[in-house]
Amino acid sequence: MAITELNNENLKSEIESQEVVLIEFYANWCNACKQLIKVLEIVAKENLKVKFYKINTEENKALCREHKILSLPTFLIFKNSEIVEKVNGFKPKQEIEELLANY
Repeated sequence: MAITELNNENLKSEIESQEVVLIEFYANWCNACKQLIKVLEIVAKENLKVKFYKINTEENKALCREHKILSLPTFLIFKNSEIVEKVNGFKPKQEIEELLANY
């Protein structure tokens, strides 16, 4: 399942329209980001309660500053428009599923 790309123009509406949202901040040159996207695509197919998105850090530097993204990959989990988790680095499928089970 493809993960939808977000940017500054559509981020707010997407996190407000869903109860639980996971957003990966990535860069095309980042190998760990590519690995994480593959894992997130699998998790997204199996978890229909969470909406999955990605944000290209090269094209959305203001969003990176706003969310204090200092390393890649980083993903944020939002619940009811609020950040409830910030995770840095690659995580395996099981760890991501365990995190999401809390929400």
